Amino acid sequence: MAASLAEVGLKRIADVLALPRATLAARFDGLLDALDAARGLAEVPISPRRPLPACVAEQNFAEPVLLERDVLATLETLGGRLARVLETRGEGARILEAALFRTDGRVVRISVGTGAPLRDPARMARLFADRLA
Repeated sequence: MAASLAEVGLKRIADVLALPRATLAARFDGLLDALDAARGLAEVPISPRRPLPACVAEQNFAEPVLLERDVLATLETLGGRLARVLETRGEGARILEAALFRTDGRVVRISVGTGAPLRDPARMARLFADRLA
């Protein structure tokens, strides 16, 4: 949209605001909504936060993890931590999610599920191994 505005000589927001809104709406789809949101004149819905999981196990690294086998070994270690919590509660996991935070800022989420509750870290890691493959 910025490129389209620049093509017609509109390089500053003040240039755009000086024009009639009807003209802008006809030529630039979504521009008025974006302008109103930027100026605080329109409500912009926010997406809700994800619900908190019943149990969490996490591991931070000082350096990026490069090998799939290292990721799987870490998932098994985390599964062991999770299994101890589940054992104490007398529960088992049916849905597991691994959130992998990449160095480029992207988050990769991998979810797995089981037909029966489980607490075995090796089985948890195998479920993730199938998804990573």
